[in-house]
Amino acid sequence: MKKFLFYALLLAFLSSCSSLSVTSDWDKSLNFEQFTSYSLLPWDQHNDSLVNPFQKERLLAAIKDQMNSRGYQYVETGGDLAVSIYITLKDQTGYTAYTDHYGMYGDGWGYGVPWGFYGGGFGGVSSTTVTPYNYTEGTIVLDVFDSKDKKLAWQAVGKGVVSGNPQQTEKSIPKGIAKMFASYPKKPLNAK
Repeated sequence: MKKFLFYALLLAFLSSCSSLSVTSDWDKSLNFEQFTSYSLLPWDQHNDSLVNPFQKERLLAAIKDQMNSRGYQYVETGGDLAVSIYITLKDQTGYTAYTDHYGMYGDGWGYGVPWGFYGGGFGGVSSTTVTPYNYTEGTIVLDVFDSKDKKLAWQAVGKGVVSGNPQQTEKSIPKGIAKMFASYPKKPLNAK
C-alpha cells in the first residue's frame, strides 16, 4: 500500500506543473550545438520504489522527446551526452495561522483597538490558532553529462508539493519534463 501511495504522489506532483518550481544551471563554456547524440544512463534502482513501470516509461519517453526535439540522436550506449534522472519524495509539515480580532465594544466607538481601553468601550480579545498540516514534497533531478569528459553539462531540479489527480499522469509527465527542459541551452529545432 505504501508503494502505491508513492506512485500516486509522484503522479500528482507531475500533474501540477504550474506549481513545479524549476532551477537549472549549465556549463557556460560548452557549445551544446557540438553534440549530436545522447544515451540514457542506467535507471537508478532507488527510483523504482517511487514510480511504477508505466511512469518510468513515460518519464524516459518525455526525456527522449525533449532531447530528440533538439536534434540529438538517441543511441543505446556511447552517446556524446549521457542523461540521468533521480527522484525523491520527502514528507514535510507546514503551518497555517489564523488570528481572530475581537475589538472594543461599549459605547460603540472603540471597535478594532486590540491593545486596550479606548473611548467608552472595553479591551478587545485576540486569539491565534496555528494548525499543522502534512504534505509531500517531490523532487526530480535531471542531469546531462558530457560523456567524453565525464563532466556535468546541465542540470535541472524540479520541486513541488505532491497533490492532484493521478489520472492526469499521461499528459502531465511530458509537461513537467518540458518545463524542466525549458532552460536547456539548445532550444528545440522547431522553436528557432
